[in-house]
Amino acid sequence: MEIFEFDSLFFEIIALYILNIALIVRLCVKMNFLAIIVWPIILYSIGPYISYAYLATPVLAKYIFPENFLEESALFTVFLVVLLCLDKIFGIGNIVRDYVLSREILRLGSSKRMLFFFYGTGIISAVFQIALMAANGSIFTGNYLASAPTDPSSGQSISWGMLGGFYELFFSCTVLIFIAKKEGSIVSKESFFYSFVLLLRLLGGTRLILIKELSVLLFLMLYQKKIRFLFVSIFSIAIIGIGTLVGIARSGGAVQEFGALSSFAYESSLTALTLNIADSLSHDESAHQFYHPVDAVVDLTASLVPGFIRDIFVPEKKDREINMATEAGFDTSSPVGAMALFASSIYIFLNPWVAPFLFPVILLTISKVSFSKKIKSYVLVAIFIESLNMWRDPFEISLKIIVQTIVFYCFVGMDWKSLVRQMIRPKNAAPVRISPVVG
Repeated sequence: MEIFEFDSLFFEIIALYILNIALIVRLCVKMNFLAIIVWPIILYSIGPYISYAYLATPVLAKYIFPENFLEESALFTVFLVVLLCLDKIFGIGNIVRDYVLSREILRLGSSKRMLFFFYGTGIISAVFQIALMAANGSIFTGNYLASAPTDPSSGQSISWGMLGGFYELFFSCTVLIFIAKKEGSIVSKESFFYSFVLLLRLLGGTRLILIKELSVLLFLMLYQKKIRFLFVSIFSIAIIGIGTLVGIARSGGAVQEFGALSSFAYESSLTALTLNIADSLSHDESAHQFYHPVDAVVDLTASLVPGFIRDIFVPEKKDREINMATEAGFDTSSPVGAMALFASSIYIFLNPWVAPFLFPVILLTISKVSFSKKIKSYVLVAIFIESLNMWRDPFEISLKIIVQTIVFYCFVGMDWKSLVRQMIRPKNAAPVRISPVVG
């Protein structure tokens, strides 16, 4: 049975996909720091069309709309072209590079505080991961999530959420320490510890970590000329192989439909199901009654507050996206729990063509507007290292991760001694002055 039809639609989408790859490879060759922000397009822009393979699947078929495939694929290409045009005019990539490698980042990454939090968050993450594997199994048990409790009262969702948060902080520390050691060897105590924590995540069944984190670290190593493109090519093939093995182990040894590219195909196509739904809703007039931009902005702002605190004050939050989807005949707004960046923007604006222009403008604004160099460095580093989250997770989650990273850097880099002195010094106390010695 053929999975795809080799018609004009197929060749048009493949042409757009090849163009995306060519533009991103060009960024990588030029060592443009925008490459890390946009490279996930290679992973996700082909997803809408790959989801065509599920058209005969009883449940997933209702989330697939072949008539929208070309439009959804074009969203990614237009985004890339707009961003690259702005970069050509304003040099966004150079600005991102300068702030990611700024003295503020080097100073924070080389501090003892950052080293303390690196080992602290890493140990906590490792303990959480081992505890969860002991309770729910690892890749060696097969279907390791099938036996995991789904009742919120079990604390399972809290455990996974806390583990994810600590992992994000751990990787934030790793990147800064890595940048600070620009002249040193890639072999160090920190790299061995990071590899240990990474191995635990792989044993727990998490494959996306291979793509997200190693892409950032490999790019930085390339820029610092610690490795060459040949090494990256060989390492990339190894990552595909490891991801495939982990996938086979997770499924209990079952043969996967897309072979060695199964991890790529499933991640891309299943995430695209949410984009398929969102795009179809933007063309459905019945869903427009739930379009409230102000409510969307309020929801985004509220998402920055931890969930357990938000539930106390807003216990019965109305979900606009679910209402929109239900009205149009869907049972969910996100079939597999993942939501592409463009899908989130469609739910916010109910127009698929806002995001390809809005997000490049937002990045341009952040890079060009003048404010505290330290904070600006933290903001651009957070966007730089969390880019994959923006392309995969719901926008409110990726925004929360970015803000969490910025706040964490501010906390670690704050001059606590001076702050304490200012707090305990009497308000009316005059500054102490030392008279110069005469004669």
